[in-house]
Amino acid sequence: RPVRLVVHADPEKITGCNNEFSCPALGFRLKLAPGDNMVQFTPAAPGVYTCSCWMDMLFSRILVEPPHPSKPAP
Repeated sequence: RPVRLVVHADPEKITGCNNEFSCPALGFRLKLAPGDNMVQFTPAAPGVYTCSCWMDMLFSRILVEPPHPSKPAP
């Protein structure tokens, strides 16, 4: 299923290191501007995907779960 991820960037907290959020395994790179930033991607498989700043110093993870059998696709 396609995923729409919104990342809120607080203007006072954007720095030269954290101004870009990327996840090569999910195929996106997002340059952050103050406020809400949106990226869309479609994961190929369930799993835990590591994301980072462009310097690979700040990390986060995205958990992609398999579709639940009782929930219809949107």
